[in-house]
Amino acid sequence: MIIGLSLVSTAAGPAASAAATNDYSFELTSTYGDQEKFSFSVAEAGCVIAQVKSWSRSGTSGLATSQLALILNGSDRTSYYAREDGGYTSNAPLWISYAVSSTQVSKVQTWTISVANFTQSGTAKGTLNLEYPPTQTPCELKVAVSRTKGQVDLGWVYAGRPFRGSFLIERSTDGRKWRVVTACTKFAPTSSVTTPKKYSCSDTRLTSGRTYYYRACAITSGTSCDTQKNITPPRAVKVP
Repeated sequence: MIIGLSLVSTAAGPAASAAATNDYSFELTSTYGDQEKFSFSVAEAGCVIAQVKSWSRSGTSGLATSQLALILNGSDRTSYYAREDGGYTSNAPLWISYAVSSTQVSKVQTWTISVANFTQSGTAKGTLNLEYPPTQTPCELKVAVSRTKGQVDLGWVYAGRPFRGSFLIERSTDGRKWRVVTACTKFAPTSSVTTPKKYSCSDTRLTSGRTYYYRACAITSGTSCDTQKNITPPRAVKVP
């Protein structure tokens, strides 16, 4: 099923920080590759974020859907722009993001977010949340184990309007209590970013064998992500 959306910014001025957002229901059969598609257009440079907020699964003989996929496509090419596969966990939900440049705003007439079932072992249904520009959320958050022992390397990009504030990265060991990774605090851009700008940092002195969760946010006041709207869902990584 394809649902057409017209995503047009209604926010005024560079100080606007809240993303436009919509929730859409999906229901997938146990057929391998079954998917629902939501098509939309983007009117300005910024971050597109899609998240499976909640979903239920069912199956027979003890089998059930264990993994879904989120896939972002553009009408300008056959290969996808971004893809993420994820299992059934609340601490690290399935989500995907992509920083759309001003060039792509004019080049890509239609974007499509697909929710797909590739496990062929049960049905799945739930809610997909879609956010789109004007966003001021850190985009494409990447978390990877470093070659340096006890270290995790992080990266993100930003595209969109300027704002007075900073980007923060927070770490958690349980997905509920968070603390700021000081070395990862970066100033926000002071001018409009039409081509995605890259940021990177590292979190050090981590414990081997432990799983850590990371999230990113954009703040204009305060010292944490807790009260912010411009915040990514978390990503998990296990330190070897």
